[in-house]
Amino acid sequence: MAKHEETPVPCYSSLEVVYGDGSQLEEAKLRFDHLKSKFLQVFGHPPDVFARSPGRVNLIGEHIDYEGYSVLPMAIRQDTIIAIRKNNAEKVLRIANVNGKYTQCDYPADPNQAIDLKNHRWGHYFICGYKGYYEFAKSKGVNVGEPVGLDVIVDGTVPTGSGLSSSAAFVCSATIAIMAAFDVNFPKKEIAQLTCECERHIGTQSGGMDQAISVMAKTGFAELIDFNPIQATDVQLPAGGTFVLAHSLAESQKAVTAATNYNNRVVECRLASIVLGIKLGMKQQDAISDVKTLSDVEGLCVSFANSRGSSDPVIAVKEFLKEKPYTAEEIEEITGESLRSIFKNSPSSLDVLKAAEHYKLHQRAAHVYSEAKRVHAFKDTVSSDLSDEDKLKKLGELMNESHYSCSVLYECSCPELEELVKICRDSDALGARLTGAGWGGCAVALVKEPIVPQFILNLKEKFYQSRIEKGVISKNDLGLYVFASKPSSGAAIFSADDSILKAWKNNWRGSKLGSILGLPSGTFTSQPFLALPGGGRGFNCLESEEKTKRSDWLCLLDMDHIAPRDRDFEVDLESGVRNIVEDSNKDASLGVKTPTKSLLVKVCGAFSDGKANGEERVNLCGNVSNPGGGSADHAKLEGEMSVDQVEKKIVEEKRKKSSNKKPPRPPRGPSLDAADQKLIKEISELAMLKRARIERMKALKKVKATKASSNSNLFAMVFTILFCLVILVQGMSSRATSTNSLGSPLSSETADDGLISVQYFGNPSSSESNGPGSGSPNFIESVAGSDPPKNPRRAVR
Repeated sequence: MAKHEETPVPCYSSLEVVYGDGSQLEEAKLRFDHLKSKFLQVFGHPPDVFARSPGRVNLIGEHIDYEGYSVLPMAIRQDTIIAIRKNNAEKVLRIANVNGKYTQCDYPADPNQAIDLKNHRWGHYFICGYKGYYEFAKSKGVNVGEPVGLDVIVDGTVPTGSGLSSSAAFVCSATIAIMAAFDVNFPKKEIAQLTCECERHIGTQSGGMDQAISVMAKTGFAELIDFNPIQATDVQLPAGGTFVLAHSLAESQKAVTAATNYNNRVVECRLASIVLGIKLGMKQQDAISDVKTLSDVEGLCVSFANSRGSSDPVIAVKEFLKEKPYTAEEIEEITGESLRSIFKNSPSSLDVLKAAEHYKLHQRAAHVYSEAKRVHAFKDTVSSDLSDEDKLKKLGELMNESHYSCSVLYECSCPELEELVKICRDSDALGARLTGAGWGGCAVALVKEPIVPQFILNLKEKFYQSRIEKGVISKNDLGLYVFASKPSSGAAIFSADDSILKAWKNNWRGSKLGSILGLPSGTFTSQPFLALPGGGRGFNCLESEEKTKRSDWLCLLDMDHIAPRDRDFEVDLESGVRNIVEDSNKDASLGVKTPTKSLLVKVCGAFSDGKANGEERVNLCGNVSNPGGGSADHAKLEGEMSVDQVEKKIVEEKRKKSSNKKPPRPPRGPSLDAADQKLIKEISELAMLKRARIERMKALKKVKATKASSNSNLFAMVFTILFCLVILVQGMSSRATSTNSLGSPLSSETADDGLISVQYFGNPSSSESNGPGSGSPNFIESVAGSDPPKNPRRAVR
């Protein structure tokens, strides 16, 4: 079985496969609906195909991918969706956006055009994918013919400048959309490499991690991404933990600040690797020509460390690279060549040399080598025999160490990120660190699942509230800046194939329509159609058993171009569920395009003649006007029923229904936007948590009361037993005393004549003494063979 990085980008006809179910699926359906509506509005025709690529969060392994080391990211639910269609009439690339903030960009349909880096436009990222696709197709010997125009609309939810790879998501989805439009697909690993090179057209020296995870991600897994060659290994994260992403609100535009930030670090790492190579025995020219990354000299560093009893390459860094910054002159003295000569083939690196004042080689190399070790420690911890709780604790510690290295050694943090990371840790995160390129963007925190709602609430109060008050962001947009995320799916293609003509909302199932159209059995199903990227309402259809060229069958609605997000909603304030409100007075007529009208006429004719599997005639058509401008075939049905008759019958039925109307429903609830609904949902969740906490506290109080009562009973029982014992002992002592006071019998020694003499005496004080001088008048000493006492009180023989 081929590894998943060797398989092509998947084509789906169901959004469920990518977006799961629940609120995420509902949001995706709304976005696809709106995207198609916008496409029709702007270009006058529906798209041919949709492509999507997600953003990503790097869990650990920052700024080491371009040095040849493995990284460990995961895809997030936020993504970029692109709708595209070839336009043979014009050789123009028309690129629009559903977000009005980004105005339409037009470019010539020329894959060889240069990108104006001095005039930064958002459409440049699409041109990166456009140029890269043609270059790659040419290298693979794929004949794509003459360039044609393309109509494109973009919808992205990955926050820009957030460190979540919005640019990579855009470039990947653009490249894949262009491939799909030309009916071409490549293995994922090739697309990952292609899109990495694409982004370099805009001046960013990307390492490939962002594109690799965006293309190769799998739902439920983080991925260990290795390079040279690119491959992905699934990493199952331990249960009980969730990653929360929080935007620092400091945006970092890599393409704009590359010369002083991102690309500057790339140059410093290259110089550090060359200097280390020379210091460890390489010839100057060999080091300059052969050493490109720090991974190229890792073997030399480890060999040196072995001589010192270690395997840590940082030992060599400490030995051969000084901590103080190097000047250009110092480095040129070591290499024997000017820096401009070393980087003569890299225009972006030459821009760095112009802007740089010094180079911190020691710190950059130390970060790269130590961060590379942490990535494998992260992977080893996940696959270890530790408990999930211990795993999470260890992963949090590694994340904290990574942030320190990024902040102090690589210097890619900023004050906002430092503040945010501290608040995360103070709010009981197991670990927190910056993620992405840095210099702004997001922090990622590992949090135990039960405390996620409270954790997010703490961030809102301690970090975002002051910024809301200052007007930096709107409270309605807060859900865009802080959210929890599980590992999500990677890139995908969704067909919008017009060869299956549009259908519309009705109670009929696709099996009947399929028999009329002559479509393969299994094309339509009776299951709810969740993959509708069009107008949101229509026949249910899934993938056919008989595969088409794109292995997709897809029904799209072209009847109602109003996206659900533009309609009125009723919101259940308790559940946060949004329900679309249909206007009861809405006209029955439908805005149907010509091909669809033809289809409906055909279908209605078939049913009206009773030819649909011998079933009765069915009112299937709405108000379908003559699409052919007077054609008899389009003016009336083949049987008894004409379009006008159908319309009249529908109106008649509506009147009948209206006469039996139910009592008017209560007034509509308030219309709320997505942010308000999210807020309501969060409040409901917090209320439920609070209610559960109160119930737990009541239960604990009951347990404590029961325990206290039990302890009291036990104490009373013990006290009673002790009291009884004391009474018993006192009684026995009293009896013994009473006996002594009445006279105790004392036996004398046995006489030789066998007589036993017992003397009773009444003086207790004298009873203990029997020696001379005892003073007892009643004392009679018994002596064997002696005479009996005179006048004894009592003698017993």
